Amino acid sequence: MSPIVRRGVLAALAAGVCLTGAVTPGHAASTPRSLYDDWAASLSQTRCDGNLTASRYSKDAVLLATFKSKIVGRKKIRGYFDHLTCNENLRVATNWFRAGGNHGIKWATGLYTFKYDSDTGGPVEVPARFTFVWHRNSQGEWRIVNHQSSQRPKSEG
Repeated sequence: MSPIVRRGVLAALAAGVCLTGAVTPGHAASTPRSLYDDWAASLSQTRCDGNLTASRYSKDAVLLATFKSKIVGRKKIRGYFDHLTCNENLRVATNWFRAGGNHGIKWATGLYTFKYDSDTGGPVEVPARFTFVWHRNSQGEWRIVNHQSSQRPKSEG
């Protein structure tokens, strides 16, 4: 491998970019959209286990949750997602998305719909709105420090 190619590969790895072009979750090169998509995907990757989703939050994060009141700290956030991920076929459909940020803080806001199957097998859809704030920690990893989610009023599209 030439020195130029080797430097390019090392730079890509240092930036959290896989050689296939994917971004390593939570790494400094992540965009707000990729951080959000990673969070949304984590909800459907495990059943009755919120650890994967909670790992995206900082140790002292605040979650103003869709289905519960204020939750503070990753341990309690994990409990919330332990329960939420027990819903059969849980997934999130993004209806509208805006984002921004800088080198140390990133944010996203928008509309999403939680979808899952009820205990009787029928579909359930819960339209909600969200705001996420990520902060890059001392290890260069992006973690959610604040997440607000609430059910949308019927009049809001």
